[in-house]
Amino acid sequence: MAGKAYDGTGLTDELLDSMAKGYEDGTWPGHVGEVHAGRPRFGAERLVPVTIKIAPSVLSAIDQFAANSDETRSEAMRQIIDRGLAKA
Repeated sequence: MAGKAYDGTGLTDELLDSMAKGYEDGTWPGHVGEVHAGRPRFGAERLVPVTIKIAPSVLSAIDQFAANSDETRSEAMRQIIDRGLAKA
């Protein structure tokens, strides 16, 4: 087996070869859209990188918050900042 699809369906080399053949000979029924580099945007505004210095203990607390929320560190930090601004 070559692997599994996102939904758990088994993928064999034969299945992948048949899918590739359809794409290569122009009979593939799927849609090919424009490729965009990077992660998808969050909302309408583009995100800009910001660098800050924080204590290791604060970073550890943010990482714990992220783990408990099943989020990335960046997602957790955005959420914490948004909550703080909502209270301001």
